[in-house]
Amino acid sequence: MSQDLLQAMQAEAERIEEDAEYSLKGHFFAAERWGQWRYWIGIPTALAAAISSALTFADQTLAGAILAMAATVLATLMTFLNPAERAAQHKAAGSAYLELRNRARIFRQVELVDAQDLSSLKIPLQELDEVRNQLNRTSPKIPQQDYDRAKQAIEDGQAIYRVDKEET
Repeated sequence: MSQDLLQAMQAEAERIEEDAEYSLKGHFFAAERWGQWRYWIGIPTALAAAISSALTFADQTLAGAILAMAATVLATLMTFLNPAERAAQHKAAGSAYLELRNRARIFRQVELVDAQDLSSLKIPLQELDEVRNQLNRTSPKIPQQDYDRAKQAIEDGQAIYRVDKEET
């Protein structure tokens, strides 16, 4: 019976690790993409505003007005999309999933291996599961393209530690 319990606990810890791995990579890819959007919108906004001012002072009021309108549209888009905040949210979620993945791995590879009494490890496993559930409830949704990139990166072996590659 204790061997069955050990296998069940190892399997559940692996599921938590796997869920966390896909989520953390997806969130990190989303954070990267939103960070790029911040620059793709922010730099043209600043340039349009600066050039608009210069053109207005150079008596190029029509061109200045057009660029001022462009800067306004871009600034509104920046405010509406808020890419810096979205990047920060995804980075924080990715970091939380990274922590969960690491804790689940240590639980599976160290604590379960060294356990004298498996029943005493049910609560820590339940706590890992609750952390996963809480993160799933509170984290921003991973855009499909970022999840797909994460899945591909994991399948390509980018999530495997060197020490784990050496063992296989």
